[in-house]
Amino acid sequence: MSEHATPPPLGPRDETDFKDGVYWFDGILEGPVGDIQAMRATLPKLAALGLEAVNIEVEGGRFSLLAADGRRTIAAEHGLDLEAVRNELEALIALSPRPEACESTLRATEYGRERARETLFAVKKGTISRVSRERALRAEDAARAALPEPGAVDPVLGRRRKLILVSALTLAGLFMIWQSGVIGALFAPAASDLEMDAGPFTGLLQIEIDSAPLGYEITLRRGSAYPASPRAAREAQEAAPDLKIAGAIGAVADGDLIYIQLLDEKAEPIGGAGQSLRPLLEGEKVHVSTVLQARRGARTIRLALSPGIGHKNM
Repeated sequence: MSEHATPPPLGPRDETDFKDGVYWFDGILEGPVGDIQAMRATLPKLAALGLEAVNIEVEGGRFSLLAADGRRTIAAEHGLDLEAVRNELEALIALSPRPEACESTLRATEYGRERARETLFAVKKGTISRVSRERALRAEDAARAALPEPGAVDPVLGRRRKLILVSALTLAGLFMIWQSGVIGALFAPAASDLEMDAGPFTGLLQIEIDSAPLGYEITLRRGSAYPASPRAAREAQEAAPDLKIAGAIGAVADGDLIYIQLLDEKAEPIGGAGQSLRPLLEGEKVHVSTVLQARRGARTIRLALSPGIGHKNM
């Protein structure tokens, strides 16, 4: 059969064709994070069903389950139970506060003796659905499947033994990159796309945002309402409409520590840093700057008196 020849039509469905074949998973499942410990508790169940994951990682208020690489043999006694995998994945996204906002590119690929089957685990209205397509094996599939003859030793296993250390080190490096936030920073919005919100510091401070390597450089300068003297600061505090604005005036006048928050589309903090305003006391031309790590899902830079409820990494 030529490379582009049309494969022969499939005969009656026969699941035994896939037993003793090979399979692998690839893709990612992600969405709003819920109880992360409960989510990670599903990993052993998924692994027992054949879906091994690198881990479930959290960044920017979202979890990500990444399927581990590797070809595996389909157990002859029970086959690959994709419905059981679907059930566990559905139980996993049910732990998300918004299962309907989860997204999936997770896919199982099976190669049998005569057939190939791909199954996508798609998220639909907060549930997981299996979408499969099946076809006859083509000549070009042989190299990828490398199906061993009955009783023969799979040559791939020997290569895997030689490469197991390299694979482990590679996965460890990828895991460290993922943990460091580099992946999220690569897909973060540009600095020019972010909104600026001075919050209670409106008029007191001027915000500037510039791009930095894998981050955003935030510069603060004196604003038009920056108090010119301690007396002016006291008078402005007494005239302030609420305690938050009065606190912001006091923080500016005293050169206190304030917080630069990075918010997502729901105005929830996903990053940030503290910044001392003391250098601004020295003169009008002085400024202070800091760099925030860029994050996927970032929407707004906001100045605040506190780090933000629930955020621990500022």
